[in-house]
Amino acid sequence: MNEAVLTYQSLVSGSSGNLALVTSRRATIVLDLGIPVRRTLLQRLADAGVGPGTVKAALITHEHSDHLGWWGLRWCVEGRVPVLAGRSALLLASKLHKAKAGSEVPAGLLQEVRAGATYLVEDIEVTPFDLPHDVPTFGYVLRAGRGGDRRTLVVATDLGCARPELLPWFVDADAVVLEANYDEEMLRHSPRHYADRVRVASDRGAPVERPERPLPG
Repeated sequence: MNEAVLTYQSLVSGSSGNLALVTSRRATIVLDLGIPVRRTLLQRLADAGVGPGTVKAALITHEHSDHLGWWGLRWCVEGRVPVLAGRSALLLASKLHKAKAGSEVPAGLLQEVRAGATYLVEDIEVTPFDLPHDVPTFGYVLRAGRGGDRRTLVVATDLGCARPELLPWFVDADAVVLEANYDEEMLRHSPRHYADRVRVASDRGAPVERPERPLPG
């Protein structure tokens, strides 16, 4: 059996932390580093057969702590794994390392990527695109393979709303990974504070004076 051209594996997903793997024939990429407990991070990676020496890069979608945390950042620094992200997430990563480790991130490990540009990580083409959220957030188009074996994966997490202008990024994808903003029924019965429910119910998951759509409950 031929080795898969491109695979996606979610190791942890939720408001308490996010961690996934994208693997091609030549490379493994970690997607998000939001695991708050070091033991959990290391165990999930070990269970998936992944160590710093096998990972070519880490992609960060945005700066929220369930997507970018200290233990994941430290794991990348110790393993010399480049961290690719937008400017605001990299600024947070730099501040986080300074606060926790008392030093700057080693030169070259924090690498800024921009929406619409394409970057090559071994044999995986990575193209970030903007998503609606309350902080700058990237979705990622990932491509690998050639000719009839070429595959496209699109990942969009914390998607506040499905705007028509986002559609071109998903066209012709072989697989799409979506994380919706919220479940209306769960939010209606949630113990969250009113202001937080307003935030979650908005089209950007952002604080607003009035909800952009009716607040559940």
